[in-house]
Amino acid sequence: MIGGLRVSTRRHGARLACVALGLTALANVSSSAHAAGSQSLYVGEPGAATTTWQGAALTGTSDPLGPPSTTGCDQSTCERTPVVVNAPAGFAAANDITLTASAVSSDGAGLDIAILDAAGDVLASQASGVADATTSVAYVAPGTYTVEVDGDTGDGGTYTGSASVSSAPITPEQTFPTADMSFGRETIADPIRTGTEPTIQTALDGTIYESPIFGFSTTLSFVDRSTDGGKTFHTLGVPTPAATTGKNTTCPGGGDSDLATDPNGNLYFIDLGGAPVVPAAVSSDRGNTFTSACLANDQSNVNNFPDRQWLSTDTVHGVEWYIYRDGLVSEDAGVTDSFLSKPYGEYIKYAPLAKAPNAAGAAQLAFTSLCTTSAVPAEATPCMSDVSIAGNAVTDDSATSPYAGTTYLAFTRGDGISVAAINPSGVLGDKFTVFKEFTAVPGAANVLFPTVAVDRSGTVYEAYTDAKTYAVMLTHSSDGGQTWSAPVQINAAPVHTTVMPWIVAGDGGRVDVVFYGSPKVDAPTTNTGPWNVYLVQSLDAASAAPHFTQNLVTDRPNHDEPICLSGLGCTTDTGPAGDRNLGDFFRVALDPSGRAVISFADGNNKLGADVPSGAANGGVANPSLAEFVQQASGPSLYSSVGTVPPVAVPTGSVTVAPHDVVVPVNAPAGVATPTPSLELLGSSVDYADATHLHVHLDVADLDTTAPATTTGGPVATYLTRWNSGGSIYYAAAELAGGQWSYFAGEAAPVEGGGNVKFVYYPATTAVTGSVTTGKQGTIDLTVPTSAVGGPKQGDELFSVTSYSLVHAAPTLPTAPTASEFTDQPTVADVLPAYNTAGPSGGAPPALPETHRPILLLAGLALLALAVAPGRRLIRRLAGR
Repeated sequence: MIGGLRVSTRRHGARLACVALGLTALANVSSSAHAAGSQSLYVGEPGAATTTWQGAALTGTSDPLGPPSTTGCDQSTCERTPVVVNAPAGFAAANDITLTASAVSSDGAGLDIAILDAAGDVLASQASGVADATTSVAYVAPGTYTVEVDGDTGDGGTYTGSASVSSAPITPEQTFPTADMSFGRETIADPIRTGTEPTIQTALDGTIYESPIFGFSTTLSFVDRSTDGGKTFHTLGVPTPAATTGKNTTCPGGGDSDLATDPNGNLYFIDLGGAPVVPAAVSSDRGNTFTSACLANDQSNVNNFPDRQWLSTDTVHGVEWYIYRDGLVSEDAGVTDSFLSKPYGEYIKYAPLAKAPNAAGAAQLAFTSLCTTSAVPAEATPCMSDVSIAGNAVTDDSATSPYAGTTYLAFTRGDGISVAAINPSGVLGDKFTVFKEFTAVPGAANVLFPTVAVDRSGTVYEAYTDAKTYAVMLTHSSDGGQTWSAPVQINAAPVHTTVMPWIVAGDGGRVDVVFYGSPKVDAPTTNTGPWNVYLVQSLDAASAAPHFTQNLVTDRPNHDEPICLSGLGCTTDTGPAGDRNLGDFFRVALDPSGRAVISFADGNNKLGADVPSGAANGGVANPSLAEFVQQASGPSLYSSVGTVPPVAVPTGSVTVAPHDVVVPVNAPAGVATPTPSLELLGSSVDYADATHLHVHLDVADLDTTAPATTTGGPVATYLTRWNSGGSIYYAAAELAGGQWSYFAGEAAPVEGGGNVKFVYYPATTAVTGSVTTGKQGTIDLTVPTSAVGGPKQGDELFSVTSYSLVHAAPTLPTAPTASEFTDQPTVADVLPAYNTAGPSGGAPPALPETHRPILLLAGLALLALAVAPGRRLIRRLAGR
């Protein structure tokens, strides 16, 4: 995302990164920094806990990314002061030591400030160019740190610097019971393209959509779709392998993305493509085709850069809300300039929902501004100013809620967090009660996004990470935001440090909250994990004494480095603390049965370390892959369901029912014909002996001539990939020109300009293979373990997934560069993921899977929604 780019571990800044304007190269911080005298602090023993110094006169550089200075730290623009934190031996193990640094300008000039560790990595920063700049970092160890102060606006003003330490005993972790709940296998949404910060949306017929950020510099946007409840995904918008690029809109995109669906099964999509373009798209056929529009900037006389936009479906008013923050506004239009440390504004727009299935089109992309200028009514103006960051929007559209028709938005405004309630009255577009602002928890957005959800009784919830303890906190309001409960911590042992909570609600009081958690007592910017996905559930969250359960979701850690919390400001930090592979959030949604479905980023791979930029920076360039995992058993958030229908969790092998395979998978009906030679029916991986793996595939009808005539290209690759030891390995059989080849190895990055955007599976090591053609065809590979990372017999292999791929040319022995990667494979078929049996025997045996779309409860859900609007209308006319 672009939103939150100025976020520190303690405070969010509020300016658009130069990176977002195409400045992709940042100078390294100069090693010849001017420094004030070294300062000493003491905690837990005699000595001063606060120190001050007189800072130099600094010339403003108006560096939009903030500390460390991208132009070099010299005597005219920047000053660095060493600060030594002293504490008795063992003190830090029992106490949380917090280091705070401040700089006060003598003449009101704007300053930026940061705290760096001994390696020069940024631990915390405030980079909004204010006259009184402050930042702090918790859980520091005794040692030497550096306070950097940068001139931002103004020229030649001196400053007074200060640093202090404080401590508090580390509170023993609370404990929660583990729910009788299990989770399915972690499923890769796209094995070819990297992506982070994936959004997720479910439709009433059970279709699941996921869209990660691919990078707006690429101009490409993608949506991954599952029609079998999340067991398998296909990437939409990739027309043929002959095209070097493919996407789901005609506009340049690739930045922040969000998805929404409506009761008629239409899919809404929006993301960023660089100022002033906002790619928007809608599909009435589950993503097979899209109608798209390149929305321009909102005011004709300014350069308005939209930032971190959200969608929310409002069935009460029959609109799709489109809410976003402006990233760059000119003072000429009477709106302050965020580059000059002035506040952002939040725009609110809406477009009509399609009123029937298969009816969505251009009208659903014609957005009307809720707030406009008086001089030029057609031009949008911010509905709220002084906004530094805004979390997701959610609409209360429950027939049983007294607040139906209210859309809630969690955001930071001024010094506190507000929840805005957008509740139009009268005829939409005529008269509005635009929104009310309710203070929920001041400072809840200090660590990335707060998130909100509303249950079917109308209770609204907010979840956030506490900026001091890095615990997940939860508060709720049962009166439409008028009053809020005291926040409670909802993470428990063994999790100590958390980031990026996301909440979803079902029936009254029933909520799920997911987050990344680490057992270590360190701030995220210094915490090497391991990080895993956790889910906390409550079935009485709105009660005076709520109960919670906590469950580990992931089979293996999804991250093992510190997590940067400074948005695009992380790009200035070339060390491990600048790792932004996980983006700034991940999401949980509910399927029609009330089960949790989760999209998250998996950065636990070696892809980044294999490129020069990653190797030089300790693996910081490690890219992430968008993954999916679903609740397989346990309580539903819909009380009428009780427990969710169980989902098989396969181990060692998987089989599926016969199904049609067409290329591309999103071809409109009649364009592509089924290709049984690409139809996978089963997969298994086991240890043939102590030094070899046996990989087996079942194919419906292995016709060696069929791939040569398929729409996807003449080369067919039957690939099985898995995760082991923090790396991605694979084995493959490839058919090209009637000849088979067999190979295995470690996945390789496709790099361009220091960025890893694709994963390649090169023909690295030849292995032994055999093929049985015809109906019920088989492929068998014998793979030396030395070719795939050397797993020992009994070691578990994770997320084993088999694919049939089609492309134009045989696989190369080494990965191409990004500019050379014109032969991007198209996934023809994919099987559900499974793990091999580990030393403890793994999960229950594999059960047959199916590729049929999930329709569970869809009929009841559609009926309820069909009845609900009329009931709501009657209640609204009655004045409620």
